[in-house]
Amino acid sequence: MNQSRNKRPAKPVDNRPESWREAILDRRHLAFLGILILLVLALFVTFILLLPRNQAKQALRASTELVTKEKRDLDAHILAHAQPLSDNILTYLGGELRLESYTGQQIFVHQLAAQSPVSWIEQGQAIVADRNGHNLVLIQDQAVAYEHQLDGSFAGASLSASGQALIIDELPNDKAKVHLIASDGQRILSLGFDKTGYPITVSFTRDGKAFDVLILNSSGSTLKTVVRRYDLSGSLLGQRTLEAENGLFFGLLHDNRDLPIIYSPSQLVKLNFDEESPIYSLDFASILGAECVGSNLYLIANTQNDAYYSLYQVDGEGQVSELSNNVGRAKLVNYSTNTNKLYFVVNNVLFSQKVDDQTSLRSASLDAEILSYQVLPNGHINVLTGAGARMIRTP
Repeated sequence: MNQSRNKRPAKPVDNRPESWREAILDRRHLAFLGILILLVLALFVTFILLLPRNQAKQALRASTELVTKEKRDLDAHILAHAQPLSDNILTYLGGELRLESYTGQQIFVHQLAAQSPVSWIEQGQAIVADRNGHNLVLIQDQAVAYEHQLDGSFAGASLSASGQALIIDELPNDKAKVHLIASDGQRILSLGFDKTGYPITVSFTRDGKAFDVLILNSSGSTLKTVVRRYDLSGSLLGQRTLEAENGLFFGLLHDNRDLPIIYSPSQLVKLNFDEESPIYSLDFASILGAECVGSNLYLIANTQNDAYYSLYQVDGEGQVSELSNNVGRAKLVNYSTNTNKLYFVVNNVLFSQKVDDQTSLRSASLDAEILSYQVLPNGHINVLTGAGARMIRTP
């Protein structure tokens, strides 16, 4: 009984014609081929969906020819207190403000008492001031143009090509003034904002005939952002007020018509003092930096809360185009009229792109993390890295 129960039944004999069995095999082959084709199509669609991001990664990793014109290694202590200024190196150490060439040749040494020194570089000029004190100097044409004593401490600036300076002077009790200072260091005027809020940012218009002040107004139950325009005599020319609903507005730029563009960590707004409503208001998940070129704005931002940041172009009417995607957490966004290129940094890589050519993204890898840089009129780039100073040229 047990043996008969364990005996496996005999395999039935297939008496169907051979042609029928061949047809079954053909259908199995066709089914297998169909499944294979579907898998290939699925992989192809996935590849297509990922292609722009993969292409961007390849573009960002590709290096262009890098020519080092000059090189000077500096230790970390000096680099922590250095800035590129034109084709020289500006440092502040031990109470001395020093400007030197790449070869180490001394251009000037100036004594400056500063507990917490900060610098502001614009238009080939530099302000060095004490964040916790009153002292301030302006450097022009490789020399100290003047010293100035603030009522409080330095909190921001804007420099014009004519040598005038706008200074935010932070006072006790969360108050501040904005001073307009002439090229000889004398104050032309001072504006107070006791009742209207605190000035966050100041900027001359492109023509240098007026300036804008970005103000945070905290009176009432809500925060508001106020943008005011003044002429050089201090007369108010225009004002616009926005709810600070998407965070603190801190960036202030001007297009080629001198219309103000302000941005917060997640919002971009273009204003016209002759119109009540903004020209456009755009929301992003995160904005890392922006620069205005002509009527267009270029910014590093992302539209979703993820690690994928893109380089965007926003035209004068607010139309957004993605120029390069997956650029990483880029910083130090800057435009140079000398080369008509937009520059930004990711770690030790300096990227550049011509604003009139969306396919011209180029990169140059340096020997250490890029701390700061300045594009010179001859197209060379004065770069400070974690290893020292590098004067480079890229195609």
